[in-house]
Amino acid sequence: MYLTAHHIRTEDGLEDVHAFLYRHQGPVPRNSKNHRPNLALISTEQPGTLIRQSVVLPSGGNSVESYLDFAAEDEALVALFEQTFQKILGSISDDSSFVQIFDLDVAAEFYVSPRVLRNGQTKHSEAQRLWTAARELLATDAGTQPLVARVEPTAEGKVYFLDEASARRVRRILGEDWRRPRVSITPEVRSEFDRLHGSIFPHLATVLTGLKEPEIEDLGGIEFLDATTGQRLYPTR
Repeated sequence: MYLTAHHIRTEDGLEDVHAFLYRHQGPVPRNSKNHRPNLALISTEQPGTLIRQSVVLPSGGNSVESYLDFAAEDEALVALFEQTFQKILGSISDDSSFVQIFDLDVAAEFYVSPRVLRNGQTKHSEAQRLWTAARELLATDAGTQPLVARVEPTAEGKVYFLDEASARRVRRILGEDWRRPRVSITPEVRSEFDRLHGSIFPHLATVLTGLKEPEIEDLGGIEFLDATTGQRLYPTR
């Protein structure tokens, strides 16, 4: 699988993010020495078969202001890409506009041009913009890929909220006026709820999405991921 998102700028100054998803329908090309996905070869010569794309601006004469590339086996789960993207965010530094992540299961690369940064974007916000487009394309292609709720620590406990791609999927069902909630819970409240009612996660799923449990299942279910580590907190399969 080759998943890529590009921040495109036309000669007329129009800008948007384009995303493309390719599948190799077989083993992904790998480096003969370390057996990791060969992202350089995949991105330039062997991307696979184009499965889905999100394109707004006409092609031809465009410049690429930033890009986010992933390469992995076709059956790779969204959670693997999510975890790798978190590694990219953690590797971004002030003195470099280029980040590479190479693991046995996935290879990834992020680049942002100085011009984007001069226009007020940060490296982290630009990476997040690209990831939102890429993940939405991946989830749309999968059809049954789960919604994703992120869990972040706060001074009082934890805050729970849908990621942007999942919020867009819910918004298509509930309408443009729907706004994704953020739910903050202290350890004491979480412990008491679990004691009285069992796991709090199924309840949070309905609160965060505004959907009933069968509707959530029709969308592929929901995963709660630790925003810091990428670890799946629920379901724990």
